[in-house]
Amino acid sequence: MSIHLGGTYTATTNAAIAAFDTEVKLAYQGEGVLRPTVRVKSGVVGQQFAFRKIGASVAYQQTASAEEITPNDTSHTKIFATLTSWRVGDYTDLFDQAETNIDERTYLAKDNAKAIGRTEDQLIINALAAVSNAAGTVASGYGGTNTGLTADKIRHSKRYLVQQQASGGDHYMAINAIALETALAEIEVTSADYQTMRLLTDADMNNKKAFGFTFKVIENRVEGGLPAGSSNVTECFAYDRAAVGLATAIEPQSRVDYIPQNNAWLSQSIYMGGSAIIDSLGVVVVNVYGV
Repeated sequence: MSIHLGGTYTATTNAAIAAFDTEVKLAYQGEGVLRPTVRVKSGVVGQQFAFRKIGASVAYQQTASAEEITPNDTSHTKIFATLTSWRVGDYTDLFDQAETNIDERTYLAKDNAKAIGRTEDQLIINALAAVSNAAGTVASGYGGTNTGLTADKIRHSKRYLVQQQASGGDHYMAINAIALETALAEIEVTSADYQTMRLLTDADMNNKKAFGFTFKVIENRVEGGLPAGSSNVTECFAYDRAAVGLATAIEPQSRVDYIPQNNAWLSQSIYMGGSAIIDSLGVVVVNVYGV
């Protein structure tokens, strides 16, 4: 992979850097999967960001003799997201650069953007996987023996969230390919009698909605993807958007530099971010069986 900058390091390099950076950001926006499903705080300074969690208040009956209000003493909790730094890049030999006829800048920009997007997704997934005291856990055998993602499991996940008053409209479910496969066999998920989605036509649940959840399909990824539970079980997650936070100090940034000692161009992108569970009662672990 390479970027053609005219073969020499001149003032035109700045324009090429700007063009590469713009392409990375555009491609990154298109590749982001989980960012729209969580609370995002950008422009963080430092290596940690504290999301604020405010406890629930309870009203009391006013009596005729009471003159002063009794303080509710509402709890305030800080939930810290630790930010980590990431980078991806590639060298381009000047001789290789002269032998290719493809738009290498575009290809490399997209490749870097996808890597950064998957990295950010993994930060969110890792936070979900580390959740403690979740609203509930749907067993892999719920509604049967060794089941995939069934309508029963989706309904059960919804119940857990609503029971904990996480009943907003921003509910998401991160699933894997096995969950997609088994959900496509569910009449209540695919039939037009129950849903408006064209799942059997498209065979795709990404950004489709059923039972109040918007689905996000996570493929098998070198970064890790969704975690494994027990044997042949994958942990998928149903969650409310307000329950998960993402903090970023450095949005995807890119640069192109000529490295004389290597006689090559170095194209790289950097990112700094971290994720945390703000409220564990807005997360449900959904175990899906399949090989």
